[in-house]
Amino acid sequence: MYSKTNSPLKVFSTEILLIIFAETDITTLLSLSSTCKNFRRLASVCLADKFKEQNVGLNLTFEQEHKWRSNITMKFNHVNEENGNFVFQPKIDTRITYYHSAIIKNPNICKISLNNVKSSSTKEFQHQINEPTDDTNLLQKSFGFSIKTRNRICQKIQYVYRTGNGCSHLKVPFGFTYSVVIPPDGTKSRTGERWITPLSFECPPSFFYPDETIVHRIFMSIINYKPIIVKKQLTEKTTISNENQRQCVPFQQQESQILQPILHVPQLENQERTKFKISTRWARGARR
Repeated sequence: MYSKTNSPLKVFSTEILLIIFAETDITTLLSLSSTCKNFRRLASVCLADKFKEQNVGLNLTFEQEHKWRSNITMKFNHVNEENGNFVFQPKIDTRITYYHSAIIKNPNICKISLNNVKSSSTKEFQHQINEPTDDTNLLQKSFGFSIKTRNRICQKIQYVYRTGNGCSHLKVPFGFTYSVVIPPDGTKSRTGERWITPLSFECPPSFFYPDETIVHRIFMSIINYKPIIVKKQLTEKTTISNENQRQCVPFQQQESQILQPILHVPQLENQERTKFKISTRWARGARR
């Protein structure tokens, strides 16, 4: 085996590697970018060029309560220079109508897929190695976004789990930005109506890596969830003890407040008896 210092790839310069990577397709670039940091940096540059040349974009499927469903196509716009994320924006400014209510669930995005992906390999081979195609759902589960706010721009950040960069549990974040507007009074069809306009979708190149296996993802979620359970139990115990202490203090104060007037009752009775005696003496008249 070759070591890192004696690697034969170091013979090639960065310019030559870029030329080699430029001749490959998108699926091959995704496989190369998941090998090491150097390949990831070079492949992300070539991926951005391929997305622009082939007009590769994203298809987002929205739904609410399995009734109101709509599809929006986003095109690749630019690369964020600060973090290297790919930024997609809608091809056409579209407006989706959804409803906010305490009974109805929030709308969600149930599917994200690539479009215009051209590769030399067949689709059957891509499905075998779990590479993204036009029919592949890049989401592992649907995620909802809130529409409670009014006349604001909101952002929803979610995570998916991928394999790559030497890790089988790669947590990849992505962000969806949208605006929520309340329609005028004359155009409302029902109460709680909202007009949602998708603005952008931002994700790193690792978002298009192969999915992680479901079994490994479940085990990792269980491992990460254990310390949370312990923290919840500790917080519940402390809150219960604090509540018991708070309840005991006012009860003692109430006992002292109740006992105080009971102690003064005999004194009041003696004073009333003396007053009664004095009044009866003067009522009988003077002594003879």
